[in-house]
Amino acid sequence: MPAGRCIGLLEGHTEYVASAEWSLDRSSLLSGSEDLTVRLWNFESRQCLRVFEGHESPVYCVTWSPDQSRLLSSSEDGSVRVWDVETAQCLRVLEGHTSYVVTVAWAPDGRHALTGSEDATVRLWDVETRQCLKVFEGHNAEIRCVHWSSDQQHAFSGDSKGGIRRWALSDAANLWSLAANV
Repeated sequence: MPAGRCIGLLEGHTEYVASAEWSLDRSSLLSGSEDLTVRLWNFESRQCLRVFEGHESPVYCVTWSPDQSRLLSSSEDGSVRVWDVETAQCLRVLEGHTSYVVTVAWAPDGRHALTGSEDATVRLWDVETRQCLKVFEGHNAEIRCVHWSSDQQHAFSGDSKGGIRRWALSDAANLWSLAANV
């Protein structure tokens, strides 16, 4: 097959797609759109398997939980939703940002998440309790990406003005002791 050739088209969203992420086995794809929905696709069959509805504003970011049983989606309305992949039901809503939530990342432990917003903050969440464990401030522009270190001791964030910050979770907000105190 020649490189650069389109090998599949997924149709169903009615507005632009802002985010997409493969499943670990590369058989499924999540997509988030300005049409306020998240969709789960079987890439081989090109079929939409589920539509996740509930956001009141465009969806900016989608990501799988480490065990792929749940997903996170962030929205222009400032919220992050936790979904059950099998039922397409919203399990929880994480609220606290004061502007668009642009990016989300699950922790390797599957219990915690990072979110980054146009409010220039990064938040650390306990996904199960919906509690914001820590707000990281210091960027002078909207956050565009957040990531975990593999050992969960650090978080990384990047902003729209080129700033990248590394956050020491063990010093700034010991993740394990915070989680134990919830």
